[in-house]
Amino acid sequence: MRRMVHIAENSRNKASDWHRESVVYHEFGHAIDAQRNLYLSPELKGLMAKQTKILRKKKEYKVSQSYYDYNSNTYKSESVSVKMLQIEYADKKLKELYSRICRMKPETFTKRGITKEDVYEQIGSTRDAIMSLDIRYGFGHSKAYFKIPGMQEKEFIAHCFENTYVGNQVFKKYLPELYDEMVNYIKGLSK
Repeated sequence: MRRMVHIAENSRNKASDWHRESVVYHEFGHAIDAQRNLYLSPELKGLMAKQTKILRKKKEYKVSQSYYDYNSNTYKSESVSVKMLQIEYADKKLKELYSRICRMKPETFTKRGITKEDVYEQIGSTRDAIMSLDIRYGFGHSKAYFKIPGMQEKEFIAHCFENTYVGNQVFKKYLPELYDEMVNYIKGLSK
């Protein structure tokens, strides 16, 4: 069987330098996985199980009350403490970030050396990696895709390569421990 990596020239690649570069590492991550069957490795499965267990622990977070129930009497949101899964909290924060960015001007990002589209892509990549750990959260591939045996591992590996060789500042900010473990996993493969 002949395997190929095909990277389409599309509007996302034209709009985001980060996406254009990250998709190369993501797809070659898939190719290296297919070549070596990394998705079957006990190290990878252990890393994913460990991180899933961590992310499924409940923690207490300060959130805006409007996040749950808007107070119509005072017309303002108040901070409340809420216990929720870490993975749920991270995903909700990423959704909020996406909504905020939609309202921002492109010039805001240009000053920081990045584009609005780059941030959109980094959010999407982070949410897809979240979904590879728990299909109830995140966004990207369909739930049916992730229910195919081995696909969660394969997608997780591709995001590991992406984070290692291109970086993802959004991922690093919202899930720093997971980000570091993913990078360390890939760096450990060459030893």
